[in-house]
Amino acid sequence: MILMCWINKSFCIFFLELLCVVEPRVVNSAVVTKGETEEDKKLNATYIMSVARNLSCSLFLLPEDIIKVNRKMILILTASIIMYWSLLQQAGYTALAIGVTWICHPIKHLVEPLWPARFCKNPLEQ
Repeated sequence: MILMCWINKSFCIFFLELLCVVEPRVVNSAVVTKGETEEDKKLNATYIMSVARNLSCSLFLLPEDIIKVNRKMILILTASIIMYWSLLQQAGYTALAIGVTWICHPIKHLVEPLWPARFCKNPLEQ
């Protein structure tokens, strides 16, 4: 139950973290909001789609699919981002061998208050 509450509040933050790991310089932390209001969630979801399209990911979803956690569309978005990462690896691109903590540090303040501490360790802590 608590984990589902966390997903509803900050599901967009997960995708921003994922995009940040795949391509470290692609996420502009000045554009990202905490996602507390519906308007903020929609802005974050739209930004996720914009960043994914800039990476040449194929998208077949709307911002509302991310906000309402439409499972099938979320799976397609995740698969598209991972496919982009896989193609980078096959092309010989090697990502920086540093942790998510350092790469995504600019949006760390958005994730920490929402992380379900009772169930799993926050990967941004060291």
